[in-house]
Amino acid sequence: MAIGYESYMTHWIKACRDKDLEGLSSLLADDFVWLNMFTDFEEDRNGTLEWCKETDLCPGFGELLYQNDEVLVATHSVDDPSDVPSNVMFIVKFDSNGMVKSHHHIRAFNR
Repeated sequence: MAIGYESYMTHWIKACRDKDLEGLSSLLADDFVWLNMFTDFEEDRNGTLEWCKETDLCPGFGELLYQNDEVLVATHSVDDPSDVPSNVMFIVKFDSNGMVKSHHHIRAFNR
């Protein structure tokens, strides 16, 4: 069973805002890939966790658009101290064990 939207986003928020990586780390598969199609950004599992430790960006809750055991499609807010707040649409893919295989930011837009 895949993790739900609120739990998933809570782990990202804790990782980025509080630098508490334990929850997010436990969700990501060993071969996890984070892709941002808007900025042509790609990171593996370790790079993603390192990014969370170093970033000033802070995600927040948005809206769940669709979820089943294989995929989660949703939005979330992004607070950036050096820019205007924005929202992001994303797709998360899960493996058969419910671990997160990939996180694809597919669109960023200003609020």
